[in-house]
Amino acid sequence: MTAQSMQVCRPAHRCATIARLELDVFYLPATAPKIWEIYLTLPLLTGFLRATCIATSEVRLTMKDFTTTLAVWRYVVNHELGITRRLLSSNASASLGFLVCVLASRLILVDAVHDPMLLLLRFSLAAFTAAYGFDICQQTMSVEEDRQNKPSRPVPAGMLSVHAAARRWAVSWTLSPLALIATGSLRASGYLVCSFAWTYCCYVWPRPRHWFFKNLFTSVHQFFFVRLVDSLLDLHSSYAGTSVVLEATYAIWILLTIHIQDFHDVEGDQKIGRQTLPVALRGSSLVVLRLATAQFLVLSAISAAMFGYGINDDWTILSFAVLQLTGATATGLRLLRTESLEQAERTYKMFYVPTGLTLVMYLSLLNSAI
Repeated sequence: MTAQSMQVCRPAHRCATIARLELDVFYLPATAPKIWEIYLTLPLLTGFLRATCIATSEVRLTMKDFTTTLAVWRYVVNHELGITRRLLSSNASASLGFLVCVLASRLILVDAVHDPMLLLLRFSLAAFTAAYGFDICQQTMSVEEDRQNKPSRPVPAGMLSVHAAARRWAVSWTLSPLALIATGSLRASGYLVCSFAWTYCCYVWPRPRHWFFKNLFTSVHQFFFVRLVDSLLDLHSSYAGTSVVLEATYAIWILLTIHIQDFHDVEGDQKIGRQTLPVALRGSSLVVLRLATAQFLVLSAISAAMFGYGINDDWTILSFAVLQLTGATATGLRLLRTESLEQAERTYKMFYVPTGLTLVMYLSLLNSAI
């Protein structure tokens, strides 16, 4: 190309455009790696995004599984608490209330208690295991009776099968004594085992059918409960123990009056053929039983008040004597009239049980004066 032709070709001419294209093609290898890096990075970025999505979905599934597991455990715990509440509710005032009154009456008499929180923990464990162990056994072996008399209990209510109740029974009777031993009270564990053995004898085998053994069961069972509380209190104080005479007095009182709890279960006991004292005595004999029980309640309360006043005129002891006499009189008056099943149950739970608990407190206070 001559100099003249080069002057004719301006930058905007087609030759200049071709020359620039040749230069671009010539320098293409220098710019290509940057372009190919982008194309190579795209699969990696896609894989990373895919892995992130998978990980996010797995986290969501994990959180969902955790939420589901938590909901299941919450349901299990609430269900078990509902079963336990129904198990203990019918006898809570008679069993747990009795243990609380025994402990409270002992604490009034002692001068000092070391480690009161530990005593409270030990007592709570012993009271719960004793009440639960009795109720689970009694309700497992009395399903037909509960269907007639107490349909709100967990087995007749459908919350618990008989086999599931039996499994809880076995676990309770195995772990409860070991738990008391672990808390440092071998004697308490021994009395708990004795109460379980007595329960097995009366409700499982040989399971005597006579009404006398039903009354005797409660009397002896309460004796083991008293000893259980005393064994715990010995670990935390210098409590001297309860007089055997006073323990025998309360046992006899229970033996001769505990059939009050059977007046509101007469129809159900008759249907299943269970022998209780109100079932054994019908018609006019049942009226005589009511009258005799009412008279015994009042006369025993008067005798206990006179005996307490004769050995100690402390106002605290006398106040419990008056309360016990008042409760016994009110219970006796209710027994003298014809009651419906609901009224009979109210007489037992709201009149007889508080009277018995007041007697426990009163006899414990008398123990310090003997």
